[in-house]
Amino acid sequence: MDNFFELSEGARVAEATTPKRKSKGPNTSPSLGEGLGVHIGLWERSLRAANRSAKTVQVYLESVRQLERFLEASSLPTAPGALRREHIEAWIEDLLGRCKPATASVRFRSAQQFFKFLAEEGEIDASPMRTMRPPLVPEQPVAVVSTDELERLIRSVS
Repeated sequence: MDNFFELSEGARVAEATTPKRKSKGPNTSPSLGEGLGVHIGLWERSLRAANRSAKTVQVYLESVRQLERFLEASSLPTAPGALRREHIEAWIEDLLGRCKPATASVRFRSAQQFFKFLAEEGEIDASPMRTMRPPLVPEQPVAVVSTDELERLIRSVS
């Protein structure tokens, strides 16, 4: 680089292709007309810049992309500013019908972080999940090996 302040090639590409963030304050964002995709990209960059683990980033992004696909398949709004609690609840209800409650809870918490990010960045006025609670995850008792079973196991390998 000839100039200390000159951007790298990657930074120039990122700057040219990344939508500019809005300043905090009243929502003047065009989010009402945009889908989740561009916002997911901004969130991904933010997660990576915050040095979140690769697994965390993967789970978070899978979750919001699943939400986006559900909204599209259900002909529901995909613009963050147009989403309401009932849209998110329909997604969670769908997840609970297909997945274990623990999976639905992880997806819920991931989406919750996404909407928190959008609200903090001024992309939406408030999260559609702000008053929602995660789905209940019933405790699953772990099978305990009895003393007799343990003794038989030890005898079988001796």
